Amino acid sequence: MVNLTERIKELMDKKKWTCYELSAQTGISTNAIYDWFKIGATPSLGNVVRICDAMGISLEQFRSEEHTSE
Repeated sequence: MVNLTERIKELMDKKKWTCYELSAQTGISTNAIYDWFKIGATPSLGNVVRICDAMGISLEQFRSEEHTSE
């Protein structure tokens, strides 16, 4: 099973995006993004889809590329 926050962080690292940049690209509040990483809140499916759209990947790619190496 994909750990959503770990996967999001992995994708952010690949793009060299900060939480602020992810917020700007997705329209998700920076506070919500910080909550995922700081207090372990879980992003909604809608937010995951917004992240996928911003990063140019499908939801299936989000799920299937867990822990890929470069």
